[in-house]
Amino acid sequence: MAIYQLRRDAPVELRFANLGSLAAPPDPANYEAVYTREVYPDDDTGRILENFYYIFNDERPGDFVGHSLSVSDIVALKQDGKVSYHYCDSMGFQELPAFQKPENYLKAAEMSMEDDYGMI
Repeated sequence: MAIYQLRRDAPVELRFANLGSLAAPPDPANYEAVYTREVYPDDDTGRILENFYYIFNDERPGDFVGHSLSVSDIVALKQDGKVSYHYCDSMGFQELPAFQKPENYLKAAEMSMEDDYGMI
């Protein structure tokens, strides 16, 4: 799992904006990975996302340097060898099938996870 938050230089109108209010789909160039973490196997993507929402708002890990998980953040999940991206919206999460960071950017996040947990 990786959490992407808007870069400091991203347009201010994108911050904390619900997906329906955006003029265009989220642009990967506006985001940076702020955290990576192991995901325990679970068939229910919605449950995984809601658990992470709770954790990164109410019980933030000590090594998490981003702001609390909020509207406009994106969570990447790797399950069964496939990566999916989910926009934190005003009510739950919306999958972003077209959102994809450049391959080398995702590999950097995966390598960080691999270094931290010896997995992937």
